Amino acid sequence: MGECNVRIQPALLLYHFIHFAMKTAFSGILGFFLVGLVLPVCSQSTVRTNFSVRQPVVSTQVIVETGARTLLRPKVQSLNGRWKGQLVIPGHLLSLSLDITQKDGQTTTTLDAPATLLNHHQLLFTQQHDTLRFYDPAAQASFTGTRSADGSQLVGQWQQVGFSQKMALSYELPAAPTRTTRTTKWSSGTLENNHPVGTWQYFRPNAKGQLELAQVYDHSSGQVLFSSTDSLRYNVELTPGQWIKSMLTESPWFIGGVEALSPYISKLQYPALAQQRHIEGIVTVGFTIDSQGQASDFTVIRRLGNGCDEEALRVARTIPSTWTPARVGNEAVTVRHSISFDFRMP
Repeated sequence: MGECNVRIQPALLLYHFIHFAMKTAFSGILGFFLVGLVLPVCSQSTVRTNFSVRQPVVSTQVIVETGARTLLRPKVQSLNGRWKGQLVIPGHLLSLSLDITQKDGQTTTTLDAPATLLNHHQLLFTQQHDTLRFYDPAAQASFTGTRSADGSQLVGQWQQVGFSQKMALSYELPAAPTRTTRTTKWSSGTLENNHPVGTWQYFRPNAKGQLELAQVYDHSSGQVLFSSTDSLRYNVELTPGQWIKSMLTESPWFIGGVEALSPYISKLQYPALAQQRHIEGIVTVGFTIDSQGQASDFTVIRRLGNGCDEEALRVARTIPSTWTPARVGNEAVTVRHSISFDFRMP
């Protein structure tokens, strides 16, 4: 695998600290000044590092024999996550964290050591077969190692100019996700770490003002399990450029329903001119939702003036394109939809 092209920042305080500490360990110097922070100098050349990972990817399990009992250790397959620990140099304990992100064949690594003012310092990464290497060419420092059978450790060698030490990095499993059930006037479902998961039911008022089931949506799979329709006739683009009025099998729906849409609607600001003139009323913004659920082509179709039209249009454009598309039969279609904004004096 090739190297990631990552820009190296000039701050090399952590590596300078290690190098200087090892260089002066036997000189009897008691301490030195580092960017306004006094750090003790080591008296020996042994460095031990214990790391833990916050968010590994866990798959199968490996059985580990421990004498009288057997433990199950989850197998870690990804490097993604935050590796954190303490660098122990005799006379000083340095807290570190290593963030690793692997995406689209690229690996990005950043190192933090707050005591040395080292923040988000970027490292290079290479992999040759089973050997992993994290390094900073400017500081001539690197860690090279291989993974244990269960992926829970990186065992290898930390190297820097004039210094080399064996080192092992290990991880801790993340805490189990917190699941809660939430039921409100508009929705009902399960939250995992405050994010909707699994099947949710969403409700909306009908023509009589009574709440009815509007959609059942699986947030884990991204699938619509049920969607009601209404008595409205929508402008539907059945073929490119050809629009007709038609009933829908499934109406377009903002994922998350009324509660998910409300935070964006609440960004509406009453124009000063409209307040001065005591202007109240409704502005309706029309827009297109295509067969992929993407919104575009926002226009004001019901006006109020005095700055209200422009404000409603501004807010409508901030709403993300997280819509389930309309359907005629089993086919997703492009339709014109609308949202109304109510301007009322406080």
